[in-house]
Amino acid sequence: MNDMKAAMPLNEIARLEELRALGILDTSPEKTYQFFTAMACMVFSTPIAAIGLMDSDRQWFKAKLGIEQHQWKRDETVCSHTLLQDQLLEIPDISKDKRFKGLEQFKFYAGVPLISSKGHVLGTFFVADHKKRKLNSEQRETLTSLAAQVVYMIEYQAAQRLARQA
Repeated sequence: MNDMKAAMPLNEIARLEELRALGILDTSPEKTYQFFTAMACMVFSTPIAAIGLMDSDRQWFKAKLGIEQHQWKRDETVCSHTLLQDQLLEIPDISKDKRFKGLEQFKFYAGVPLISSKGHVLGTFFVADHKKRKLNSEQRETLTSLAAQVVYMIEYQAAQRLARQA
């Protein structure tokens, strides 16, 4: 257990409504999303990458590499802090950051909020490692671009579902 408790985004109710309306939570694994995590592990040379969607009390993984669980409790994730940002959150050594005391799943974390076209943070696209490290500026831009592509895919698939229902 940790003593971390991240604040909630100011637009939490609207954020959750949009996340649920997109119809992606608790869906089956898909090669497209798994491709993004595999690419991230290769590009950043990390053993861990994931696309995590942040529900009211949990972070659920649409795609993941290097993580066994399908979800984590929301208040026990580093990613819950990424929800409060509009840009990449990088922590070179989690053990030295008192905000994350008790979160020793990994040592290094770099996550980008998945920001919808409506401006809500749906979750995070992140890479992590068991050793401390730091991304260079090109890697930061690449991770941000990959996260934007993930959001595009989520919204595109939701629009396709709506079109089929009409």
